[in-house]
Amino acid sequence: MSTERCDVAVVGGGLVGTATAYELAGLGADTVVIDEHDPGRATDAGAGILSPETTWNPEGGGFKG
Repeated sequence: MSTERCDVAVVGGGLVGTATAYELAGLGADTVVIDEHDPGRATDAGAGILSPETTWNPEGGGFKG
């Protein structure tokens, strides 16, 4: 086990985790991303998915799909 320390540990290297780690590192935080390595697999939750069919609808006050 490593005894190295960091300011922030981001769990999950998907879209949201990677973007979060990138922004935190840009703000000067010593950041590490922890992610399980499953070649060829996406996250099961898909919470960070960006769907090309989802667009902003300013007249409707939100997103439409």
